[in-house]
Amino acid sequence: MSDIDNLAEFAEIIRIQLSKIMNTENFYLALYDEKLDRYTFPYYKDTTETIDPNMVYAMHNTITNYVRKNAFPVLLNSQNQQTFLEKNKISLIGTVAPCWIGAPIMDKSRKKAIGVLVVQSYDNSDEYNLEDLKALDFVALNMGRLIIRKMNEIKQKNVNDQLSLITKILRHDLTNDLVVIKSALNLYDKSGDKTFLKEAHDKVLKGIELINQMRDQEDFASENRNLAPYKVQDVLKKVITEYKNCQIIFSGKGKIFADQSIFSIFHNSISNAILHGKADKIDIAIKSEGRKCIISVTNNGLMIPNNITHRIFEEGFSDKNNSTGMGLYLISKTLENYHGSIFLEENKPSKVCFTLIFPKAISR
Repeated sequence: MSDIDNLAEFAEIIRIQLSKIMNTENFYLALYDEKLDRYTFPYYKDTTETIDPNMVYAMHNTITNYVRKNAFPVLLNSQNQQTFLEKNKISLIGTVAPCWIGAPIMDKSRKKAIGVLVVQSYDNSDEYNLEDLKALDFVALNMGRLIIRKMNEIKQKNVNDQLSLITKILRHDLTNDLVVIKSALNLYDKSGDKTFLKEAHDKVLKGIELINQMRDQEDFASENRNLAPYKVQDVLKKVITEYKNCQIIFSGKGKIFADQSIFSIFHNSISNAILHGKADKIDIAIKSEGRKCIISVTNNGLMIPNNITHRIFEEGFSDKNNSTGMGLYLISKTLENYHGSIFLEENKPSKVCFTLIFPKAISR
């Protein structure tokens, strides 16, 4: 198991082994998150539909949830399916499989199910029998311990990666603030203008706030807490007040799953355009599409040279003449933690647009 990188690889090995004794053309692994009361599907192989392994799904009143709640294997076929569904008030979702077998994946105590292993057939209503169900149940019963171990390994790696990213964000953002403070103090020494003192003072306060945010974020990561819903428009209202020398307009609204690093994402998006792109106008458009929230950040700054666009999200990359800074790398890595992404949408003189994609927070 230690040589397997993720649960999907593990599930694929199980599927291949089971295929020697039964049809596993349609096979999935569903894991239950008790805190969210939702399911994830780290592995889903199906001939009729696909499922995003990064999304969470409500499965109330479904046969999958029934098997998990009752910790009991189920076989549905042409003889019993309709009666069973009506008796237990179960709703079918997606493409209906006339033959379905599911077995609970048990925790260490073997008293509570943490997920369900399923095989189904869309072609033959009598594809599976009780012997197939017993075989699937045996496999599922022995998967629990290995899955829990692998999930703990993945969680610990995620925590370590998150803590490393927090350190990089803190170092990067504080360095930017200190540069501004130093510049403001130099200008005050030369001119005596107290507005420069206020600018330095504001940056000191921002640095203290950032340290507190990152401290909370360290606790958040260490405790393996889930991402929380944030209203994008509320985050932007707070962020843009710090950029008085740049015209920043945003439109639309959206709700996303994120953590405290969401503020750093927008700070870096804006400061990167101002410091490296020499932009003085930024338009931010928010829209929702399906399960995604799409945010376009367009600035009127310098075009990024085409010969470096493929490297701008790399850690440590810096072009001496046209630096894009560390900010884009930090944005990219943080979005990965959110199961989101960023890409360069448009790159023209006086019009550079980055698109940020977040999972949309759906009200429960």
